[in-house]
Amino acid sequence: YVIPGMVEQGWLAESEADAIKRLPTMKDPQALNSYEGQTGFLLDMVRDELKELGFSKDEIDGGGLRVTTTFDEQAQEAAQTAGTGGFPPPPNEGVKMGMVSIDPRSGAVVAIYGGKNWEKNQFNNATATVPVGSTMKAFTVAAALRNGYTLSSTFNGNSPFYVDGVTEGFENQGGQSYGSAVTLETATEQSINTAFLDL
Repeated sequence: YVIPGMVEQGWLAESEADAIKRLPTMKDPQALNSYEGQTGFLLDMVRDELKELGFSKDEIDGGGLRVTTTFDEQAQEAAQTAGTGGFPPPPNEGVKMGMVSIDPRSGAVVAIYGGKNWEKNQFNNATATVPVGSTMKAFTVAAALRNGYTLSSTFNGNSPFYVDGVTEGFENQGGQSYGSAVTLETATEQSINTAFLDL
């Protein structure tokens, strides 16, 4: 269709048209994968936020939306570097890592590290609801210091530890007892569960 049309318009000589046996082979366009690495985690977070704001799947996927996020490219690159920089060291390959960087002035999320690669595992370690574990102890120490306790204040570090109304005792890791008067400093250094429960 095109070649006879070019001849008809005078853009191609009849002899040149006759020499064309077939069209050149065209390479298939390479699909742009916009979800590889951390990008998939970021885009999923944006999609979830848009859904919470009332946008439908068709509106989100249909294009035409201009979405401005608080993600910062430099902070995101730093999170990516931190997340892939040899963590976790062997033999802890089963350890999962997630990270969120927040601007303390505004509360805006500027970067996340959700996992090694969204394409392989869409579970976002940065935003998933998981038990806080001993992370809560740092906040407990801060609250204690604000409320008149000192690092020398003592607490019960024995295992098991019983709380009023709870029939089962709470344990330290390995069931270890540290004594009935461990300092808050020692409790923090050793991550003594029962001392924090006592506090």
